[in-house]
Amino acid sequence: MNQKRLELRDWLVGLAKTILLCSLVALVTKILWSGPYLMHLSISLVYGGSTVVAIYLVAKFWPRLSVLQASLIGSAIALILGSLNLINTLKNQYPNGEILTQLNIILGISILINVLVFLFFYINHYRLRAERSLQQAKVTQAEMERNLMLSQLQQLQSQMEPHFLFNTLANIDALIDSNPSLARHLLLQLNDLLRATLKNNSQALISLTDEVALLNAYLQIQQVRLGDRFHYHIECNLDSLQQSTIMLPPFLIQPVVENAIIHGIEPKNNQGEVSIGFSVKGDCLLVSVQDNGVGLRSDMVNSGHGIGLANVRQRLEVLMPNAAEFTLYQTTANKTVAELSMPLDKLNAQHGV
Repeated sequence: MNQKRLELRDWLVGLAKTILLCSLVALVTKILWSGPYLMHLSISLVYGGSTVVAIYLVAKFWPRLSVLQASLIGSAIALILGSLNLINTLKNQYPNGEILTQLNIILGISILINVLVFLFFYINHYRLRAERSLQQAKVTQAEMERNLMLSQLQQLQSQMEPHFLFNTLANIDALIDSNPSLARHLLLQLNDLLRATLKNNSQALISLTDEVALLNAYLQIQQVRLGDRFHYHIECNLDSLQQSTIMLPPFLIQPVVENAIIHGIEPKNNQGEVSIGFSVKGDCLLVSVQDNGVGLRSDMVNSGHGIGLANVRQRLEVLMPNAAEFTLYQTTANKTVAELSMPLDKLNAQHGV
């Protein structure tokens, strides 16, 4: 509904309320002075109706006038029209010239009705304008909060992508002298990964299918780099339709997987494995990243690699405040598990996560 239709609706609502007020005023004047109720109602309605219509026309054709100025001018016009109608009505009601004895009635009714209608309309119109301004302010605030959220997400995502890229380039640089062929192979894998991410880099959301593909490409790089020391497994217990409709911010899961490799698998002397699972539990998407590395250590937070998990927590809080959960714990089997639980109703393009 556009602004003009909203304003017209406000005027029509004001006119309806004015008619109701005029009906009550006519009842009062009927009690105070003689005459049938229909006579008092017609007098009151002409005063009230002409006031609303006159103010509306003045505001429409002279939009630069303030509400108070338009109301005063419209009320003056309505006072003249209403008084002429009142005199004509009293002439018909008192054909023998008794109208002269009713001048006090003319003055009293004119002033009473005009003042009541003016105050009623003016206060009601200002209330409607205040409500409309408040509603517009809420819309503006919501838009500002949305833009701020998008800005925060872009900033967090821009921090994570270079973080992964620089780590991979550092690994390639370390392998150039010791194993040039492996370094070249790793560089080709990175090139393939970057090509795959280019189409998603400028998007705020990607499907779960694309997120799993990015994870798989990333883990292939880590497998090349670590060799037989590292294996991974991805299990997605969702059908193809669910995977294509569930939308996630790019690289939401990758920092969690990277954390498992850096802090769990790399320090381990023997073979390590990372298992990633996607499943639906109740009305939530459950993502589990599990590794059988060295386990949680007290120095993990201060080791310089905590930016990935910190960004994951921040992004979840911005996207789904008080709705998503991120937990990191160690099982009795000495396995480290990171779990993300996110409501399914917020993981879609219509919701705009």
